[in-house]
Amino acid sequence: MWVFSLLAYRVGAPVCVAGFVLLVIGQKDVSMRPDRRQPARGRVRAPWAPSALAAVAAVAAVLLAPAEARATPGGAAGAGAGVAASNASLAQVFTLLTHDMEWGGTRPHLVRFETPVAVGLEGPGAARFADFVDGYLDRLRRRSGIDIARRRHGQNLHVRFVGRSFERTAPGISCFVVAGDVAWKRFAADPRGHDGRRLAEARAIGHMTVFIPAAAPAHRVRSCLVEEIAQALGPANDLYGLGPTIFNDDDAHFWPTELDHLMLRVLYSDALRTGMDRATTERAARQVLDRINPAGLAAPALPLPQQRRMADWRQRLQGAFEPGLDARAAARRAAEAASIAAARTPGSAYHCHSMVALAQLAERGAAARPLEALDAADAVCRRAHGAGDIRLAWIGLMRAQLMLDLRRHGEAAELAGQVLPAFLASGQTEPAAAARKAQDAALSALGRHPEARAMGRAAGVLRSLRLAGGRAAVPATAGSAFARQR
Repeated sequence: MWVFSLLAYRVGAPVCVAGFVLLVIGQKDVSMRPDRRQPARGRVRAPWAPSALAAVAAVAAVLLAPAEARATPGGAAGAGAGVAASNASLAQVFTLLTHDMEWGGTRPHLVRFETPVAVGLEGPGAARFADFVDGYLDRLRRRSGIDIARRRHGQNLHVRFVGRSFERTAPGISCFVVAGDVAWKRFAADPRGHDGRRLAEARAIGHMTVFIPAAAPAHRVRSCLVEEIAQALGPANDLYGLGPTIFNDDDAHFWPTELDHLMLRVLYSDALRTGMDRATTERAARQVLDRINPAGLAAPALPLPQQRRMADWRQRLQGAFEPGLDARAAARRAAEAASIAAARTPGSAYHCHSMVALAQLAERGAAARPLEALDAADAVCRRAHGAGDIRLAWIGLMRAQLMLDLRRHGEAAELAGQVLPAFLASGQTEPAAAARKAQDAALSALGRHPEARAMGRAAGVLRSLRLAGGRAAVPATAGSAFARQR
């Protein structure tokens, strides 16, 4: 047990618990499955001793822990290795995040909390997520240097869970943030009075409110908590063309990335202050970045998102996922978006997102060749984001689920095993559970029932972890090619 105590200190209790449960699963089932197949490559069969499987499970808990969980405990802003993109381009990205709005408006003044951020949770079901929020705020505090914590009194960042009236008032929306200390009844009585224009016109942040539907699945609530709390701190924009970030409407990432923490560190540095105009903000951000991000002093520029140039692309892409739209019209709009991206920004994040949308629609029957669509999406996304990007795991999961539908069970099991480490490494337990479930179904169809039962138990463990967080297994919500609508 002392080993798991040490692991709990190094990687966090939830990850350690996952490792321990996997250890028990392995010890219980290994004697029943001497032909356990290596899922990553090929079809190698070899016996596994219980002690060997237990060791692998324990080591996997450490190696596959999310980067956030492996951060050094305590300390101030425990920055990572930095972001290897030029600080000049990062300063431009910072200005886009803080001075532009995702709906096309602009914010003339920089805004942030100028006092410690006291987070409050209220509403039906809010208490279930208190531990998750505490862990997330602790990570924000350590990695971004922001004085933020959940408190019972003096709250200025209000997270409010709303009952059934949420869907009637905001149909098709997962969650959102508004300026001020706003009760739900007040918002519901005048939604237009609290829309994005008020956020854009704000000259300072005194209070912010996040609304989340209490009836949403737990993984979607966690996703909303992570992104909306971060955006309530000041970065109000979502940038489709920005890859390694949660401030991106493709929702590929769950936890804030190194880039996200860096942006928040810049925002809350002493060199910036509420009220700065756009040009002053960019100059000050560049100075801060040169000081705190040495990795960006001699690095290539980060490709900048092109919101205005790609406005028609965004309109067509989001239109493809409108509720009630027939399959042919959806496929046509997605194809139009893909054509725009291929012509203007080939091999870009926009192009990748378009191709994934096309693959989703193909998988749902809106196109005749889903496998070809997935192959094309994989090729474009590798070019746009690199071979290690989490979007490739999402594409692989879609491919594994398609293989199940096609009754190609061996390929389904292998593909699901290949994408699982990427989801675990990024702390996305919902798609990890979906991968385990796909393995379970494929192995059962192949007659390998002991292995299938083990995969089913592992999927249940992943779904039950309260602090791990995750995304929707099968992305189906309007406006997002990966997980949920903003």
